[in-house]
Amino acid sequence: MAHPVDAIDREILELLIKKARLSNRDIAKTVHISESNCHERIHRLIDTGIIKGFHAEVDSSVLGRPVSAVIMIKVRGGKRKQMLEEAHDLSGLDGVSEVFFLAGKYDLLVRVALPDSGALRDFITALNSRGTVASTETNIIMEAYTDAGTRSYPDSE
Repeated sequence: MAHPVDAIDREILELLIKKARLSNRDIAKTVHISESNCHERIHRLIDTGIIKGFHAEVDSSVLGRPVSAVIMIKVRGGKRKQMLEEAHDLSGLDGVSEVFFLAGKYDLLVRVALPDSGALRDFITALNSRGTVASTETNIIMEAYTDAGTRSYPDSE
C-alpha cells in the first residue's frame, strides 16, 4: 500500500513532474523545507513506489527509429490467463517502448518505435502469428505532444 501523500509531498511531486532534474536544494527552497527533509521525502516517495523512476524523453528518430505506432491487441478468449506473461514478453521485444493493459474493446496496447514501415509490417506480422493474439489494430503516430511542464493534478484532499 502506498504511503499517504501530504501537501508538501504533492508540491515536490508537481515540481518533479515538471522538471525531474531539479536539484534537491531548489526543491527544498521552493517548498520551504530543509534540504535534509526534502531528501528524506524524495527517497520515501521512491521507496514506497510513488515515484516509479526518472527518465529522459528522447526523440526516437534521432536513434534511427522514426516510425512510431500504437498497436491495440485483442487476446484470444482462451488465452486471457496469459495476458500478464504476454505483456511482459511484448515489453522485451525490440522496438517496444511501452505496453499497457486496457479495459474496453482491446486488451493490450503496445507502443513501438521502428526504423521504417517495413520493420513495422514485420513486427505486426510477427505479432499476429503469436498464439495469444486474436487480432490487432495499428495506428501510426504522425506527431506526439508531451509537455510535462504543463501537467497539473488537482488536490484530492
